[in-house]
Amino acid sequence: MAQKDGAAETLSGSAKTGIWIGAGIVASFLFSWALACITPFAALAAIAALTLSRRNAFLMVGVAFLINQAVGFLLLGYPHTLDTYGWGVAIGVAALAATYVASLAPEKSDSKVAVIVMGFLGAFVAYELVLMAATAVLPSEGGFSFAVIGKVFWINALAYAAFLALRWGGEAIGFFAGTGRGLIAAR
Repeated sequence: MAQKDGAAETLSGSAKTGIWIGAGIVASFLFSWALACITPFAALAAIAALTLSRRNAFLMVGVAFLINQAVGFLLLGYPHTLDTYGWGVAIGVAALAATYVASLAPEKSDSKVAVIVMGFLGAFVAYELVLMAATAVLPSEGGFSFAVIGKVFWINALAYAAFLALRWGGEAIGFFAGTGRGLIAAR
């Protein structure tokens, strides 16, 4: 690639994709450390699914989940119990399910706004449904009251807005690879 004015302009598309994946993983670390069990995986799943290939979206969310678990067990002192391990597995499955559901949004509409909204809402619903299903075998201690789900929704919505702003800002200055279709990654 020819040298241009800024360093961001000299990066290849794959390097920019790697930086975006890394940004999501760093964000997951920070969210995990600050919010522990309310890490906004639905928001991360939606932004990954709408800006990356399906493979890279699963990679970003999968690594972010592993980072979340490492933060929980190594820094936040999660207890080493079967229930805690079970919830860890459930959260990982929920995050991957949310990624898959969000990745379907571009197939449902040509409207960028509709895809952005559907991607997030689909990811959130999928994430919460998988976690609710896990309560059939794992203790939940009131974790699915309307108040708790509302709080989780707003944390995810705010995180999603921040991810959107970061992505659009990064694309505007040439730091993240554009997808050719705006926010929506080509499949």
